[in-house]
Amino acid sequence: MKIGEFIKIHNTTKDTLRHYIDIGLLIPKKNGAQYDFDDGCSDDFEEIQRLKNMGFKLNEIKNIFFHMKLGKLTGYREDELYKEIFNRKNKELEDQIQKYNEYKSRIEKEIEDLSKVKCIKRNTVGVNINILSMLACHICKGKLKLKNGKIEDNKIINGYLECECGHSYSIEDGILKGNKIIEREKKEYEWYDISKYILNTEDDYLEEIMKSIQWSQRIKEQQGIDFSGKVLIDLGVGSGFSLRCLYDKLGDDTIYFAVDHDMEDHRNLKKVLEKAHVEKNIVLMCMDFEEIPLRDNCIDVIIDGFGSSNYAFQNEEFLLRKIERITKESTNLFGLYNMFKKFDKNTVIKAEVRDNFRLNKVKEKLNGLGYRINNEHIGRGLIKGGKYDNYFLESENMYFYSCYAERE
Repeated sequence: MKIGEFIKIHNTTKDTLRHYIDIGLLIPKKNGAQYDFDDGCSDDFEEIQRLKNMGFKLNEIKNIFFHMKLGKLTGYREDELYKEIFNRKNKELEDQIQKYNEYKSRIEKEIEDLSKVKCIKRNTVGVNINILSMLACHICKGKLKLKNGKIEDNKIINGYLECECGHSYSIEDGILKGNKIIEREKKEYEWYDISKYILNTEDDYLEEIMKSIQWSQRIKEQQGIDFSGKVLIDLGVGSGFSLRCLYDKLGDDTIYFAVDHDMEDHRNLKKVLEKAHVEKNIVLMCMDFEEIPLRDNCIDVIIDGFGSSNYAFQNEEFLLRKIERITKESTNLFGLYNMFKKFDKNTVIKAEVRDNFRLNKVKEKLNGLGYRINNEHIGRGLIKGGKYDNYFLESENMYFYSCYAERE
């Protein structure tokens, strides 16, 4: 019978059959490019399923098949042999049960201990009133004055920041808001849950992100970079991957502006920050990048962890040029970008924005803004991202580019 009929009869899949064939468990007749499965193949498949249901692994089943097909022993000796195999497997399973029961007891103890820990709110997340002098209207650059402010622990929790030109920004539950924001329903927002994201993302993809972040951390240590007294901006903070990694490295006098336009993103990040053991001066800004209400020349360090790349999916302009007015002449940059070795004819990347995903073009744009790349890391090509990172095709060989750059 042909493979399609065999699949239907035995309720299996083509991938399963091809795997069994590749490892020698099934040996169908081959006519040209087509497989022909006979009754012997059906018997073998049923035996494989029977042994799998007893807990045998495929390599063990293959060993049993060797005895079945090559030994050709007398019925008595064959029965004795199988009895020995099954006894050995039974002992192995008993040992595993004991071992897993021990694992289970330890896990239950951990759950019990963790259940006793109360996740209490430790920190107040809001706009520190001491940084009001750093804020300015993004339209006229005028000073902002607080109206109807509710203040806790020296931080603005609710209220409005108004400019004489009439423009204003609201502060809602400690988050500074612009006019261009996204409000997602919870069901649309599931991928921002880090656990869900990790479970639904390819291991190779996650490993490359981890390598890039670790590379950046090493560069910070090698360069002796100290964030004390510095003003940082995180472009497209998202779920806070960069912030979580840098949090312990921030000084008491470091100011960290975390910018993104998704309100639910900020709400979740706020919950994390509230439960941190040590409080840092983090300002959550929910707004479009063109709305950032900071005065000119105030940023010392840019954390661009996919912010420019995510922005580039829909915008031709290079994000760092868009925020150029708020950065100092001596700004340092930690960048992490999506790059493509080539674009498939069916790519989802629009033609007009592709230069933002070409390494030589991104380097040209950084150089044009006065950044000198001191160190860089180029990751290996990836063919899959996962459920939430399906923006590239296997043939495009997307990779991550990390760099540390200085402007003097």
